Amino acid sequence: MSSIANDTTAVELTDGQLATLRLLIDCYHERDTAVKMGTVVGRAERDPTTVRSQLRNLKALQLVRGISGPKGGYKPTGDAYGVLDLQTMDDAAAVPLSRNDERIEHVNVEEIDLVSVRHPERCLAEIRVQGPVRDVRDGDTVTIGPTPQSHLTIMGRIDDVVDGDGVLVIDVEGMDAPADDREKRSRPTAWERGE
Repeated sequence: MSSIANDTTAVELTDGQLATLRLLIDCYHERDTAVKMGTVVGRAERDPTTVRSQLRNLKALQLVRGISGPKGGYKPTGDAYGVLDLQTMDDAAAVPLSRNDERIEHVNVEEIDLVSVRHPERCLAEIRVQGPVRDVRDGDTVTIGPTPQSHLTIMGRIDDVVDGDGVLVIDVEGMDAPADDREKRSRPTAWERGE
């Protein structure tokens, strides 16, 4: 559960409400327009009545906004991003995710967390993505990146998919971050200097 402050009282969101909110945000970013309830219900892989109820509750909590009319639907509010700890940037760089050497459309990597770098035989990474990952399966070969700043690329295999949370657990097989100039390559690290 996640809690938010709504006026002066704290409200707890259920796992189902969080999953519905994340799904709505993913659909919104794919289309950049209001998302019809039927679209969210169709993608949720849960009981339609439950999803409709969750959307109404999220609207009452002012986490989503209802838009009337033929092009209407639901849009996430700024508070929705805060609840999910997502950053909203107008000019955010795209960090691609590829599966079996094919880029997955409408998916952007939000966060990379190396969770087991000290393990002697295995390095796992949790990759938080924005967008649909329902076609990604355990064992698929994936490539994350390159990232905009360091051009980091991570290669590995899917160990687990937590679709409702938008998290992929990757068994890392390799990482590459090329040096971008001679100065960086010739400057010794603190470890190399014995510090």
